[in-house]
Amino acid sequence: MLSIKSCRWDSRVTMKLAGELDLLTVADVKAALADVAVDDDIREIFVDLSGVTFTDSTGIAALIAGKRLACAVGKRYDVIAAHDMVRRVLDLTGVWGYLSGLPD
Repeated sequence: MLSIKSCRWDSRVTMKLAGELDLLTVADVKAALADVAVDDDIREIFVDLSGVTFTDSTGIAALIAGKRLACAVGKRYDVIAAHDMVRRVLDLTGVWGYLSGLPD
């Protein structure tokens, strides 16, 4: 199970994910990310993974797709607060720097 909570301040939204980001939950994440990416009032999107306990390749692909969509429409998109196993998976797959906007 995965929960998605959005907090919005002016033109910034933080989407806090909690639970497992995998094949069973990825469709909800993709839909939520697409919704905020096309919202004309949103300029910055932050995806908070502090509550995510597991991700697989489909979860990583959803985060990458969200970044690509947001960037294509001129929005900032950063994944933040990944820790433990989730951060390690993002590091090992070489996508942490791209998703977070931070150097590897």
